[in-house]
Amino acid sequence: MTARQRQTEDTTARQRQTEDTTARQRQTEDTTARQRQNEDTTARQRQTEDITARQRQTEDIITRQRQTEDTTARQRQTEDMTARQRETEDITARQYDSATTTN
Repeated sequence: MTARQRQTEDTTARQRQTEDTTARQRQTEDTTARQRQNEDTTARQRQTEDITARQRQTEDIITRQRQTEDTTARQRQTEDMTARQRETEDITARQYDSATTTN
């Protein structure tokens, strides 16, 4: 084998090593890109979970507000009924008083 052939083979071997190194670098870059995509996906999932949690909290707050409004409405109804009962009792007492005074 001549020196020129050896040089050619050495050059070819170095080119293959360079190509292999380039291929490994690309694989590393691809892996890094996939990892970033996975991290982005995970971050979006967490954001979605956070948004969902806030929505549930908002729904819980709205439910409690409605319950409070319902309780307040029932209290007002009770107060109204109590006031009407007192009015009825007052009317009844006045009627009784006027009936007993005229008799």
